[in-house]
Amino acid sequence: MPAPKWMIWKVSQRYAVVIVGLLASILLAEVLAGDAKPGQGSFVGNGLGIVTPALADDDDDDDDDDDDDDDDDDDDDDDRPARRAPAFELIVVARGAGEIDRIAGQGYVIVSRGRLGVLGAEIARVRAPRGVSFARAQARITALIPAAIIDLNHIYRPDALRCDDKGCASFAMIGWDHRIPACDIAPKIGVIDTRIDHAHPALRQSSIEQIEIRGKGRRPSAADHGTAVAALLVGDPEGPAPGLLPRAHLIAADAFHRVTGGDAADAFDLAGALSSVVERGAGIVNMSFSGPRNRVLEEVLNEAQGRGIGLVAAVGHAAPGAAALFPAAHPSVIGVTAVDAGRRVYRRAASGPQVDFAAPGVALTTAGRGRAGTRLRSGTSFATPFVTAALAAARAEGDRSTQEATTNLARRAIDLGAPGRDDRYGWGLIRAPESCAVAAR
Repeated sequence: MPAPKWMIWKVSQRYAVVIVGLLASILLAEVLAGDAKPGQGSFVGNGLGIVTPALADDDDDDDDDDDDDDDDDDDDDDDRPARRAPAFELIVVARGAGEIDRIAGQGYVIVSRGRLGVLGAEIARVRAPRGVSFARAQARITALIPAAIIDLNHIYRPDALRCDDKGCASFAMIGWDHRIPACDIAPKIGVIDTRIDHAHPALRQSSIEQIEIRGKGRRPSAADHGTAVAALLVGDPEGPAPGLLPRAHLIAADAFHRVTGGDAADAFDLAGALSSVVERGAGIVNMSFSGPRNRVLEEVLNEAQGRGIGLVAAVGHAAPGAAALFPAAHPSVIGVTAVDAGRRVYRRAASGPQVDFAAPGVALTTAGRGRAGTRLRSGTSFATPFVTAALAAARAEGDRSTQEATTNLARRAIDLGAPGRDDRYGWGLIRAPESCAVAAR
């Protein structure tokens, strides 16, 4: 606990007993501080506030690449809880100008410092003198900067679903064997998305037919999202971003265009895209996008369903209680949410009756730009291909209809939420059909 702040009183010699008492109190506080356990919370210098540990942020399109220094760590470390730094370092946050400088003159080493704009404060990594406990260091710095926020410089690891030479963690989650000929099927799968970079190393050998649906005068969409989704489905099984069904044939409709802040598609182009992939023979359609309900698009979905086409869509990202997003909310569409390596639902994922299955989709290794050709991404968009591939494999095993295949996939799913189907996980975590399961080899 932080050492108390003492007021300095002017005393005369006749009050020497009081001075002795004060000194004894200080010594007692130091002893009690020595018994405190480090890392049990971040304490504000006045001892009144506690700051909870920071949580890793999962963006829809993470900027991390797979060239990170921690890529050589064993996969078993990925989902371990936060650990303390092996070297004894503290982090100190101070709002007053020049307050951090007070620490350096007391035998503490300022390893690094910077600004925390959201707090309007300065933050520093501080190395304590040898032999000084966390509690003593905390008490000493609090005496120098009473309002400082102090804690150990804990180490956090991402819950990454990476692919390396040992395999793919996301595939292992659902028991999928991506090695040929474990899942040697070649269905025709429609994909409605952004552009696809056919020159990406993961897709150079893939069978992809691309259709441009984008309206005249509109700027081409970026290739990042579409390339990532395509690689999850048909990527090179020997590459850094292997696909679930590398021998499948993709009929990919580029229905998106570039707008301020990213890519977008209107109902007009989406309806045309869905019609085009169905007309070209796609038996299943992957739709990693979401938006409001649209009557025209609904009619095209009804027609596709009538032709026996399997329709799979991301449930999208929305606040709790928000209206269900389309097309996942359409009765004929299989809605997919995302979970992380610990089988926890993605924090931004929508929930509701439109959720049918969960699949890996947080900190997922996908095709991307950069030296390694991969990138970590999170979102229901990237979980959707897992269910699309499972549905295609189930149909190839002999399930005669989408409904029959979906029913069998629901029976095989790993129940994650309340018993049976629920609005967060649907029927649960999708599992590979028998023909594509690791046990099938």
